[in-house]
Amino acid sequence: MSRPTENQLHKYISGESTPEERLKITDWAAKNPDNDREVRLLRKLFLASLLNTDSGTFVRPASKFSAIRALKWIAASLSTAAALFLGFFAASRYFDDGAQMLFPSTIQAPEGQRAHAYLSDGTEVWINSNTKLNFDNTDKNIRRVYLDGEAWFDVAHNEDRPFVVETSKNKVQVLGTVFDVRAYKCDDEFVVKLYEGKVSVRNMDDTPLCTLLPNEMLIGTNGQYRRKGIDSDAGIDWNGGFYSFKNQPYSRIFKTVGAYYNTEIIVEDEEIGEYRCTARFKQEDTLNQILVSMSSIHSFKWEWSEDNSSIRIYK
Repeated sequence: MSRPTENQLHKYISGESTPEERLKITDWAAKNPDNDREVRLLRKLFLASLLNTDSGTFVRPASKFSAIRALKWIAASLSTAAALFLGFFAASRYFDDGAQMLFPSTIQAPEGQRAHAYLSDGTEVWINSNTKLNFDNTDKNIRRVYLDGEAWFDVAHNEDRPFVVETSKNKVQVLGTVFDVRAYKCDDEFVVKLYEGKVSVRNMDDTPLCTLLPNEMLIGTNGQYRRKGIDSDAGIDWNGGFYSFKNQPYSRIFKTVGAYYNTEIIVEDEEIGEYRCTARFKQEDTLNQILVSMSSIHSFKWEWSEDNSSIRIYK
């Protein structure tokens, strides 16, 4: 498609576009790195406009996106900023170094949705479907978040106060970096993907497991861990509105989408779980739509429980 209009981009960033409009802009951004950078910059500028700050600091945009245009865009965004912020996040008053501000200390995304926020230390966070994140900034020696689900972090650097992500399975400690953690309580898999910087992965008793370098990931299942490189085309599709799987067994896809939609998926035939596919689903798809797509590749049937809390997969 041709370049979206300013109004279309504004609606997309502020969450007011339709699913069809979102898909068109996502496809446009994916076709060119410059397009993707512009969308990410607009998103950061919009989120920055939500922050209550007296610093007056403005970060100069990249040369292809003029500062004047960015400022005009922010001015247009401010009229809906408060409503958007309160609509997306459960925000609470937070005290940081004596300054009272409105920042999210708890962020929660329901099934089939995602949320984006800045924490009070300046860290940028995306959380995936059916995810809850609590931020504890009361300890002056450490920044700590508690995660149930999946989240992407761009951590504000502070070498005097490490940033720790605690899950029900492991801990991840950083100073300032970009990484993704998936650790749903309902799923036995724990995954860390590192894109920039360096992270230390530890057991819950603080025993070190490993240190990851950029473009490395750690996968843990029932106490067994495997370290590998990140596929060059893997990306972080979920914060762009997609769920992507590359040559994954159906058993793993069922576990992952089940966690995203807070639904237990029970596979009654082992052969179905061993099927593999490469697939990309839109985040606004229902679980039934995802199962229809998967069953068109390898045939199976499914049935919902009476209380709609679980699905039975069978031949």
